[in-house]
Amino acid sequence: MFYTMMNPSSQSDRVYLYPNVDAARTSARVGDIVYEVAVRFDARGHYVAPLRSGFAIADPDWTTPAYAEPDGAVIAKAPIPESLFETLVLSRADHIPIAEPGAAGRP
Repeated sequence: MFYTMMNPSSQSDRVYLYPNVDAARTSARVGDIVYEVAVRFDARGHYVAPLRSGFAIADPDWTTPAYAEPDGAVIAKAPIPESLFETLVLSRADHIPIAEPGAAGRP
């Protein structure tokens, strides 16, 4: 599981994925929402893929090239399917809005 502040519906061609929620919280600014992303990083193959099966994505074999940063973060080189953004996680308890679990890209 990784975490990002990238909105699932407006991703760029690079998606910064934090290795844990604490790393994402530390980097979050006031107003940012931290999204939990159900992907895994394959260091040998240099790609990210769905963490587990059963997600409603068009291609269950979806992957995208990625590379690791020295701090443990991963950079995906293409957008990640919105359905892999499972939940929204509170970034800073006193400043960051909370959304309902499953609100990001889940039917």
